[in-house]
Amino acid sequence: MRSELDEKKAPSKFWLFAMELGKTCGCHQKPTRSFFVGRYQFPFCARCTGVIGGEILALALFFFSFRPWWSLVLVAPLIVDGSLQYFNVLPSTNVRRFLTGLLGGAGFALFVLKVLHWFFMA
Repeated sequence: MRSELDEKKAPSKFWLFAMELGKTCGCHQKPTRSFFVGRYQFPFCARCTGVIGGEILALALFFFSFRPWWSLVLVAPLIVDGSLQYFNVLPSTNVRRFLTGLLGGAGFALFVLKVLHWFFMA
């Protein structure tokens, strides 16, 4: 029989499910590139968390006037930051990863929503 102390140390079923979901979605889940709440790591890395947040934000922004070329402007910081990090030119931080992911996710989702709108409403 497990003691009460052991049960407090065991990860919750929800957290285990969320981590498996993050892995299934393709996130690398590196601890050094992820946020933590207490001892629990986010199921998605900082950049993926930002991208998901940006995609949710795009749903709200879609109803405002939007030009499709703004998508490229919003995605550009993500491409630049990711490239600088990939080629070891400038290390990125989790806050920068999150913010560029937020902009990039919003830009990509706004573009997709605009294309879908043109396709179904034209």
